[in-house]
Amino acid sequence: QPKGLHGRRKDGSVFPAEISLTPFGTGRQMTIMAMVRDISDRMAIDAENEKVRQSLDAVDEAIFMFHAETLEFSYVNSGACRQTGYSSAELLGGMTPIDIKPEYTEASFQEMISPLLSLDRSVVTFETVHQRKDGSRLPVEVMLQHLGPSPSQRTGLMALVRDITARKAQHHRLLSSEQAFRSAFEDAPVGMAITDLSDTNRRAILSANTALGEMLGYPREVLEGMTFDALTHPEDREATRRGAADLTEGRASTYRTEKRYLHADGHIVWAVLSKVRLAGEDAPRALAHIVDISRRIAVEEERDKREQFLSFLADIRLALLADRPIHDVLTLVLELAKTALEAVHVVVAMPDTNDVLRITAADTVTAVGAIGSALPEGSQEARAFANTETIVLRDIATSPGAGPASRHLYQGLGPAVFTPMHAGAQVRGVLAIARPAGAAPFSTADLVFTQALASESAVALELQRSRDQQSRLQLAEDRERIARELQDRVIQRLFAVGMQLQGSLLSPDRLLKAAEVAIEELDESISVVRDSIFKLGSGPMD
Repeated sequence: QPKGLHGRRKDGSVFPAEISLTPFGTGRQMTIMAMVRDISDRMAIDAENEKVRQSLDAVDEAIFMFHAETLEFSYVNSGACRQTGYSSAELLGGMTPIDIKPEYTEASFQEMISPLLSLDRSVVTFETVHQRKDGSRLPVEVMLQHLGPSPSQRTGLMALVRDITARKAQHHRLLSSEQAFRSAFEDAPVGMAITDLSDTNRRAILSANTALGEMLGYPREVLEGMTFDALTHPEDREATRRGAADLTEGRASTYRTEKRYLHADGHIVWAVLSKVRLAGEDAPRALAHIVDISRRIAVEEERDKREQFLSFLADIRLALLADRPIHDVLTLVLELAKTALEAVHVVVAMPDTNDVLRITAADTVTAVGAIGSALPEGSQEARAFANTETIVLRDIATSPGAGPASRHLYQGLGPAVFTPMHAGAQVRGVLAIARPAGAAPFSTADLVFTQALASESAVALELQRSRDQQSRLQLAEDRERIARELQDRVIQRLFAVGMQLQGSLLSPDRLLKAAEVAIEELDESISVVRDSIFKLGSGPMD
């Protein structure tokens, strides 16, 4: 068939034609029979097939067509050649899928395509590896389907094969990243959790690590069924909800704050919360880092309290240096003890001359009694004074140390400390400080400050005692001086009166007048002596 052979119809139209010439003859005459066939439909089909072939060659994925019975390739596109490294002639020269699929045998491959041949399935998709001509292997995804719509056309199968090397590498990187994240999440030394931000008022815990469970006192499995709102201190809940809402609504991508959590046993856990919203999640979620800073907060609170204590002690010492009365100093001690130690009961008790403890100063909510009242022998103050040792009680109401006669003194009180006020080897009294029932016990720093207050009180009492002694000594010295001066003055007057009377003995008239003057002088001297004796006896000497 010469290329471009056409026939012309009666109406003048042209059609592509195929002509078959057949010679035959009888005798010497040769006859040629020509059979002309209109091939318009066939050429249209060929043109369409060429378009399909060009389209298949333009596809990046590899396309293989093979016979179901022999498994030999009947068509491959250029993508198949690039993928396998074989030429089209090599692949179509009797090669089968088994030649490029090292993971399959003929039997296992036939078993795999059997659902397609039986029309039980229209498509079979699986992952395997293809072995290239150079021996290298690459991961592929294969989608197999049969070409015929009826059992009579089940002889052809087509495979669309996609190179998934990049996808496998990405999956491996993603898997490695997830494993690294999971390892970092699980083994992190700080608390970590993934939270659901759909409800910012609750913030359900979707996942938590072991460190967070240990920090808050809950097993990890229990934490993952709880909400962060329930674990947050009531005073910090509203601020945390606002921060979560900012993340959910896109006003912020991160959130950081210092807040308080509630431990399983009820105590407060201070922590730094850093929260970042997770990208690519359908539901709003956030990753939370929670670092326990309770120790740092405790150190800062102890530092602040120590500075406050030192300031209070300085106030007491300034009062002592300013020679303020002992009552004012003890009142200052009471006020500072209540403020610094959050106390509701502060009492200073001192012994009288009979060693009976009496209330010297008090600021309390209990019925402890008036200033000067004696404390029972069974009181905690009396025990501390007798033993000269500090008594620390977590709950004075349940303490077995106090007798029944003194229990009414401590009604409504909880933690308490009774500190002797030492002045050298002697105990000048007892400082009693107590908090309300249910309050926190006294810390080590509190006890150090209590001891300092007791020492300052003892110093104040000792200083007052020294001042009293100095005043008595000064008074005695003044009396001695005045007595000497009085003695000298009276003796001088008596001596002068005697001289006047002696000089008047020679004249009776002068003697009478001198006697009158002497009597006046003696009366005045007696008056001076009487006034001096009264003044000398008016000051304390005990």
